[in-house]
Amino acid sequence: PAHILILKVNVIVRGLRNLDSENGLCIGIRLQKAQLLVSSIKAKIIGDAFKATKYPH
Repeated sequence: PAHILILKVNVIVRGLRNLDSENGLCIGIRLQKAQLLVSSIKAKIIGDAFKATKYPH
């Protein structure tokens, strides 16, 4: 079904929305998922001026 989302740790994903442009979370940003939680995902930015910044803080 369309409502099931399967995610894996250490996979690179690309941002599709401007979530927090001051901190580098813009359209096209590449994120590497570091940890999958029940209702959120911890990730770090790769290949950018904000490289290795982890979100959420």
